[in-house]
Amino acid sequence: MQAESFDYRPSKILIFLLIVVHVGSLVIIACMRGHIFAQLLGGGLCLFSFIWNINLQLNVKKILWNEKTGWKVQDRKGAIYPANLNKQNVCTPWVAGLNFNKKPLIIFFDSMRKDAFRRLRVLLANGRANYEN
Repeated sequence: MQAESFDYRPSKILIFLLIVVHVGSLVIIACMRGHIFAQLLGGGLCLFSFIWNINLQLNVKKILWNEKTGWKVQDRKGAIYPANLNKQNVCTPWVAGLNFNKKPLIIFFDSMRKDAFRRLRVLLANGRANYEN
């Protein structure tokens, strides 16, 4: 296994979960009693969090791994960035949570083809991936 390329597409499951969590938070903030300023600030922060998380998931196009050069992430514009994969990763049969340069990328099984997701899980499980700290 010299080099791997994983085509990434935003997960419908993840987008649904982000919508549910953020709408739920907005409902709770709207029902709070107190200063209107605190409600507006909380709602604004919640909307900012939603936009930031969706943008992070929509911006990634491809995840690349090479035994010599390590991890790289390609964005939708075609630019390729080197990425250090931290050891704080989660890998299950349904979801993989990768922490690149302290920026999380959550990959559900519907984010890539089945064989690509399996290869990514095998790569992470066998310790073939090089880690930074």
